[in-house]
Amino acid sequence: MIHFNKVVGATWLLALGGLGGCSSDLSYDMGKRDQLSDEAKAHRWETDWAKDVEKAPNDPRIEEYVFAAGKPKCNLYICDMLYNVGITPPLTNDGKSLDSNGKWPITASMWTGFVPGWTKVTTQKKGDIRSNGTHCGIAVDETYTMAAGSKQVYMDKDINDGTIQRYDND
Repeated sequence: MIHFNKVVGATWLLALGGLGGCSSDLSYDMGKRDQLSDEAKAHRWETDWAKDVEKAPNDPRIEEYVFAAGKPKCNLYICDMLYNVGITPPLTNDGKSLDSNGKWPITASMWTGFVPGWTKVTTQKKGDIRSNGTHCGIAVDETYTMAAGSKQVYMDKDINDGTIQRYDND
């Protein structure tokens, strides 16, 4: 008998010849950081968060605030990815202090400071937020981040320095 079980995008073939109706459950409960990393990777090459386009946030709390064409959107990309996986994005009103009733996502600079629900760490893992104070992205492994750039969402090692924040409620 042959069984197929899907585990985090990989299919495992279990050849259970001679074992009758035996099967195996290889399910895996993905945590929020895994989901965030996968969501970030799913948007690679997309231009929705490119500098030259206008974009409204996915989060309905702030959907009336539209990022104008010509403005960097790395922080909006993070906000949208957090919202998409069910993590409440941190907000601000002034670009300097956190405000749960804020009108836009916190800035790359703010990701280097204290963010409730997140802890500063020294080694990067999937789903971490990496920021050097002027640019920010989402870690997809121990080396690479996904970030919104001038033309598209891209994966690179260009945010190697700075702060790494890890979600507390995984």
